[in-house]
Amino acid sequence: MLQYTKVMEGKLLHMQSKKRKLQSSKGFSLSEMLVAMLILTLTISIVSGGVVVVKEAYEKITIKADAQVLLSTAVSALSEEFRNAQDMESDSFYSPLQGGRVWLESEATDNNIYIVSSDGLGKVPLVTRKTIPKNLKLKLDSLTYVDGVFTCHIEVRDRNNNLHEEQEISVRSLNAS
Repeated sequence: MLQYTKVMEGKLLHMQSKKRKLQSSKGFSLSEMLVAMLILTLTISIVSGGVVVVKEAYEKITIKADAQVLLSTAVSALSEEFRNAQDMESDSFYSPLQGGRVWLESEATDNNIYIVSSDGLGKVPLVTRKTIPKNLKLKLDSLTYVDGVFTCHIEVRDRNNNLHEEQEISVRSLNAS
């Protein structure tokens, strides 16, 4: 029995020491928790603000790059048409690439420049629809033909009509007389 009492006293002492340890660890106070929450909130707001700025910068860079690619594609296509043009008049020319007399058209309501056939075959887009990003449009601002040289001004605008890229090109026809 004496041995049993010693074992029970040992267990009781052990439980009392654990209870003292639990009572001595106080944890966090309310003010410490509030400061931690404040720091966490500030960190999250700073990080989320940075994400918004990075997203806006990415969108601007993407639009600029898309506009440059679209302008380059349009300039290449127009240069090819003008270089091969024959039998030029003030508003139309014979296009061996299209197989007939054509003129160029840019509609305010559409997002492309069209090669319009005079023989009633309709309009052919200068660049494919897949080439033009959804938020951009091509505009042929002016076109002149003087002394065998085509000169035109091309613009790339967004849906809100903000100008992103523009270029004036002059191309001498290989068949100029």
